[in-house]
Amino acid sequence: DRNIASFAATFPVHDPRYVLVVMVDEPKPQKFSYGYATGGWVAAPAARRIIQHAAPRLGIHPVDENSPEIRQKLHMEFRIGKEEKTLASF
Repeated sequence: DRNIASFAATFPVHDPRYVLVVMVDEPKPQKFSYGYATGGWVAAPAARRIIQHAAPRLGIHPVDENSPEIRQKLHMEFRIGKEEKTLASF
């Protein structure tokens, strides 16, 4: 039996242009992962580091999450009965 942990990401999140897939062959459980060797514990952190290094070279820079443009994209309104609620869409 073989185990492959994988994680797929798109970036930049607000205007996806790239897809990254990270696959780790036979990941080993670690103490920090509470004994898990899954994509979220093994491959996702690797994807984060790859994107952190690649994005600036591709001309992609961090976005201020509190900017009006981003806040508007995350804003979602809905109604339950007569009461209006607002939630982020992520």
